[in-house]
Amino acid sequence: GIPATPPKASGNGFTISRTYYLPDGTEADLSDVHQNDRFVVVLSMQATELGSGQYVVADPLPAGFEIENPDLSSSSGVADLSWISVDTPTHVESRTDQYVAAFRYVEDTESFSTAYMVRAVSPGKFVMPGATIEDMYRPELRANTDAGKIEIQTPGTGAAPAKAAAPAALDDKTAPGENTAETSASGVATRSVQTVPVQKDGTIGKAH
Repeated sequence: GIPATPPKASGNGFTISRTYYLPDGTEADLSDVHQNDRFVVVLSMQATELGSGQYVVADPLPAGFEIENPDLSSSSGVADLSWISVDTPTHVESRTDQYVAAFRYVEDTESFSTAYMVRAVSPGKFVMPGATIEDMYRPELRANTDAGKIEIQTPGTGAAPAKAAAPAALDDKTAPGENTAETSASGVATRSVQTVPVQKDGTIGKAH
């Protein structure tokens, strides 16, 4: 079953890290994610011992994400992502709930990586499960990243609304009957305002 508390990052025989990037190669700020944003997810692994040499990497998706391109190691997938340099898995699966990649090595390898592209599709707050790597025939050799949380906002949210200008104060120095007008960009007056003096006793109008 699924543990009630996500496991903390750990590793035995492997290390694994997960980084989100924007399509232009800059690291993404996951505290400011909006619907329809796209991200490149790079998973970087290292095997401290060969084991069976057959490894499976799984990265469960937050519920508000979906995979847009599962194989960025192919030339067709990185036409506009030339900054990516990753290894080619022996097998890739694009599931509705996770990305899965398999690797096979016949000798020790220091490090290897894989990448895929996701899109934020559903606004809301979601759990971000940890990514894992495991030796297919020696399951005690495995590692996982920390889990987390992510919020997907609707487009246009997050910006502070512009403040309206405060109205000009009226005092007894205002000339009686003085007219001001607001003019549109076309030069046509749109609204006329007449200001009148306010006396110190609170009455409005010219003093008698």
